[in-house]
Amino acid sequence: MSGIERVCISVNSVCNLKCTYCYFFLQPDQLPGPDAMTSAEIGVILGQAQRYALRPEADKRIKVNFVGSGEPLLAWPAIHRAVASLNDAVPDHRLRFYTVTNGLLLTAPLVAEMRAVGISPSVSLDGPAWMHDRTRVRHNGRGSHADVMRGIGVLRDGGVPVAVNTTLNRDVSR
Repeated sequence: MSGIERVCISVNSVCNLKCTYCYFFLQPDQLPGPDAMTSAEIGVILGQAQRYALRPEADKRIKVNFVGSGEPLLAWPAIHRAVASLNDAVPDHRLRFYTVTNGLLLTAPLVAEMRAVGISPSVSLDGPAWMHDRTRVRHNGRGSHADVMRGIGVLRDGGVPVAVNTTLNRDVSR
């Protein structure tokens, strides 16, 4: 394929964690701000991606990944509305949807909505608790491993395959 294969939509620039290695918040003056994209704005991008996917050089479905300069599920209502709208308007569209989440906001109803609209999640998990909790911390400094594992459990209980996204650092070699 010579065309676009993947589109990443940065839906927001806020996070419910304060990971020690996160580079998005090192220079907060340069961030676009806390306003998340609206479902209409996301819908415009999805529509453009779908139109592109109909071109001859797009010989397979385009992967659309909802990301953020932080946690994309903080913008879940807008993501959900935009994808559901596209699914209703163009049921045979040529897009596949993904998101990378820290897992803290996963609930049974949210996972059911993900399944219903066809969004596959990947959860950020940086190893066992002793390693993960050193870097993936809440704003109060507490680790997030237990809550990430709870989120992974919600995905499993909802019948969703769990993909893991890991950030490796020098702790791996110790």
